[in-house]
Amino acid sequence: TQWAALNYMVAECNYGGRVTDANDRKTIVKILSDFYTPDILDPNYKLSKSGIYYAPKSGTIEDAIEYIKGLPLNETPEVFWLHSNADLTALINEGNDILRTAIGLMPRGGSGGGKTPEELFSEVAADIETKLPAKKFDIEMVCYKYPTDYNESMNTVLPQ
Repeated sequence: TQWAALNYMVAECNYGGRVTDANDRKTIVKILSDFYTPDILDPNYKLSKSGIYYAPKSGTIEDAIEYIKGLPLNETPEVFWLHSNADLTALINEGNDILRTAIGLMPRGGSGGGKTPEELFSEVAADIETKLPAKKFDIEMVCYKYPTDYNESMNTVLPQ
């Protein structure tokens, strides 16, 4: 069907070209199947349980802007049909990662004669700097020469 073709084109060709994990691609296909479906034409079809997210009626640009302004500033997990705890879990995991990193940066026991944390960090930073390319990329020139074009995904990738 045309819906399956649209889903394939967007999920596999557009996004799938940048997603290397097979399970992530399957997830994208599944998520987009909620949007690329004949049900989207039904005015009562909602994209979330709360009904906040839905396909607005055709109208003017001003109508679309008003609809967008009415959406939450920060999307909640329900827009992806995830449980509300998904956000909480993500925040807890992010906090744990930050704490693990901070603990890993702390000096490890011992005293006397060792380098200070500042000296260690400076050495690591200097080492990283030696591994960077000598010639810097002119990002502004790249953006000018290859402007964002949704028909050409490489133009989106190059400035990144």
